[in-house]
Amino acid sequence: MSNFLQSSEAPETVEVSAAAMEGQKKNTEDNMAAFEGLKGKAEAALQKERDMEAKKQNEHNVNMMSLKQAQMIAEDDIQDSKKDKARMTSEKGEAEGEKASAEGSKAADSKKLKDLVTECDSAAAAWEHRQKEAAAEMAAIEKAKEILKSRVKVFLQISRSTHRISGAAFTQTKAGKTQLVRQTLINHFRSMGQKLGSLSMLNLVSVASVQPLDKVKGLIKNMIAKLEKEAAEAAAQHEFCEAEKAKNKEATEKATKKRDELQSTLDKSNARKDELSDMIATLTEEIAEIDKSGAEMEKIRQEDNALFVKQEADFSEAAAAVQDAIDVLKDYYDNAGFIQISSTTKGKAPPQLGGAKQDSAGGILGILDVMAGEFTKTVAELQATEEEQVKAYKDTKKNNFDTKTAKETEIIKAENEIGSMDITIGHAEEDKKLTENELKSIAEYVEKLKPTCEGRVMSYEERKAKRDAEIAGLKEALTALEENTPTFLQIKSTVSRH
Repeated sequence: MSNFLQSSEAPETVEVSAAAMEGQKKNTEDNMAAFEGLKGKAEAALQKERDMEAKKQNEHNVNMMSLKQAQMIAEDDIQDSKKDKARMTSEKGEAEGEKASAEGSKAADSKKLKDLVTECDSAAAAWEHRQKEAAAEMAAIEKAKEILKSRVKVFLQISRSTHRISGAAFTQTKAGKTQLVRQTLINHFRSMGQKLGSLSMLNLVSVASVQPLDKVKGLIKNMIAKLEKEAAEAAAQHEFCEAEKAKNKEATEKATKKRDELQSTLDKSNARKDELSDMIATLTEEIAEIDKSGAEMEKIRQEDNALFVKQEADFSEAAAAVQDAIDVLKDYYDNAGFIQISSTTKGKAPPQLGGAKQDSAGGILGILDVMAGEFTKTVAELQATEEEQVKAYKDTKKNNFDTKTAKETEIIKAENEIGSMDITIGHAEEDKKLTENELKSIAEYVEKLKPTCEGRVMSYEERKAKRDAEIAGLKEALTALEENTPTFLQIKSTVSRH
């Protein structure tokens, strides 16, 4: 009976241990929840501070970028104004010089016209006089020819060396010399204009055809100065454009690389976040399965325990009843004789009908004794089985608790990492926006530079080569005008005697 009482108290001990474990688990969950709440508030406050800092930094960067752009625009306007002022001053000086040159040319042309009219009048009068004397002159020449033919016995050899410029030969007279230089310039400018496709060179063909050579010389000097100035400005502009292109390219490559790195960070962070979310979902399902199997196990344990309690009580009661019956029969039979008989008849066949009283008592008591032993043995087996089941129940429950706690810890870690990923993603997105704004500003500045540095039909090298060729051609023409040394018809006379 004492064993039975001890066995019946075991389930209560199990229930108390389970309740203690549940209380401990609840306290742990409450502490973790409180910790997570405080941690979440701290992270939210930190994120808020970082967001405010990022926002202020972004506003500062945008403001600085706007100020820099405004400064660059103002500097460009100042440079443009200075260039316009210098250009207008230069144009004013050139215009005044051209005006003075035109007035001088006009006075010279008026004087030349007057001289030409006088010269033409004189030439006309001389021509008329010459016509009148032509007949007498021809008669004298014929007569001189007859004299030379009949009386001159030696001959004058004349070698003529003609320098051709554009296929034209001129005699060494003042008018011929001027015409030779003029024709040389015309051919030179026409050749350059056709070769370089230069309209200004072709315009000089007309100028060289009608304008005085002094005026042509001044115009050539002005054009050389203008082209050299344009060449210097173009070189400075080309250097500026190349430097700006290099800086823009470097800044674009740097910002693009940073944007790509931030995008890679975003992709990796989002992928990791999705992976953690999937892991949390899987762990949550596994915890639900553990809870479900634990509930089923708890139900089975209660059912098994209830069955054990009933069976233990029934078999214990049966054993007690058999023992009480044995005690009653012992009182009925002679106790001393029963003991002696029972010791001699144990294991024999049941007593026969009508046998001795002691024989009947020994058989009945033997059967009852066996029954009591079986009942007691069954109770012991039930108690041993219950102890094994309780131990297995406790072990399984502890394993489930440890596994669930580990999975819950993994969930907390994953949720914390997701929080960190959200912070990283937020910062990366802000940095990416700033980088994209920087790329946009660079692109806008590049577009602003295009009218100055791009959009030309000819490249800078082609324009430079053409301008250099024009300057060289103009200097060559200027040298020809200043030296005024074309090769004319030269006559060398040698006399050989036969």
